[in-house]
Formats: sequence, C-alpha cells, structure tokens
Amino acid sequence: MHRVSVLVAGATLPGERGRGCYARILQAALARSALRGCTAALGFVTADNATGRGLLRLGAVGVASAYIASPGVARTHAGATLRLWGAMTTDRWPARASARLARPPLQAGFHYPDFSAWASQMLDRPHHVQPLRVGTTCRALVESVEETDRLQWLDGDPRERAAAIRALAAHAHHRRRQFFMYSTRCEDLATAHRLGLLARPGCMMMVAPEARHEATVRNWAALSWDVQSGDRM
Repeated sequence: MHRVSVLVAGATLPGERGRGCYARILQAALARSALRGCTAALGFVTADNATGRGLLRLGAVGVASAYIASPGVARTHAGATLRLWGAMTTDRWPARASARLARPPLQAGFHYPDFSAWASQMLDRPHHVQPLRVGTTCRALVESVEETDRLQWLDGDPRERAAAIRALAAHAHHRRRQFFMYSTRCEDLATAHRLGLLARPGCMMMVAPEARHEATVRNWAALSWDVQSGDRM
C-alpha cells in the first residue's frame, strides 16, 4: 500500500492567467505531498482539462476513466431491471469490496483502513446519501445532489454489475432525476454506451512528488484500477 494525496480543485483568476501561477500551485501541492510522505499525487480530470496538461508537464502518467451521465432525465431501455431496496451500511460493505479487489484478476484501488475511514469518505458527504441493495449481490451508495443521483460507490458480483448500473439509472429516471457515475473500469464504459448514457473521457493522473518514487508511479499506469466517484473527493 502507498500513501497518496488527491488534488481536488484549483484555478487561476482570469486576470492572473499566463503568468505561471497555476504551475506554481501544482509545484506547491507536490512539495506538500512529499512532506507528508506520499508516493504520488492524484488528479482526476476530463480529457480537455488544463490541470491534466499541467500534470503531464510535471511527468504524470494517466489511467483512462469516464464521467458517465444521462443526457437529461435518466432513461434506459425498456425491460426488467434488478430490484432496489433501502439498506443499512455495515462494516461488511467495505470489507467485501476489499476482498473482491484482492481476488484475481487483481485490481488497484483506494484502501480504507477501517469502517470509520470508509464511512467518513463515502457516507459523511455534503448531501443525503442513500444506501441501496441492488439485485442479489450488489450494494450502492447514491448521493442526491440537486437534480442528480450521483452513484458514489458500487460493489457486487462483476456478473451483476452492468445490470445494477442499469437499475440505478432506471431508478433515477422513474423519479425524474439525472444520473451520474465515475469509473476507471472499461466494462462500465461499455455498459454506458449500451444504455445510451453519455460518457465523457477522462483520466486519473498520477505524478510522483519525489524522484525516488517515479518508477513506482509509472508502473501504476499498467495496472487495472477500480476507482469510483466517492473515492475522488
């Protein structure tokens, strides 16, 4: 396991652009990451984002991702969907997800040392979070942000995952809400295309704050990753 920092937000005032301010912000963030013993600093960006270009100039490598959303009120193809019902989160939810990541085929992802750390990231959010059971094996956390259902976390048998995403998008549609999720899993992108959802290409950028970690971080780009919306911020 490695300690990482996450670059959540940054911008330059219009009147100060073109003076290298943002590059200095990124450099300062890397310096702070090094002081805190981080192997890498991560930035989650869309393909056309200026932060991504800045991180590339600093030697970052990337993992492809997708920002998946309904074009309006979520809509899915007609047909049966998995059943959804309310649930209570327990410490078994993140424990099962961690165990699944550790089984072949191995995937890299965020590790939370205990239920409290996981709950602080996934449940203690600015807006209401609804825990749901989906189908036979899947569990989901959906944050209600204005008119959008944000799928912050989803775990379950991979064979049921696509159907679970379809059911969650349909659940948003039935309540006349939009649907959003983020994923680094290529199969989720394929599911989005089949459901008629919009998929905006993105990248999880990773840069080593110190030269001694550069080889390690470069190798991460070749790994299979499972990073979800709730992990990012």
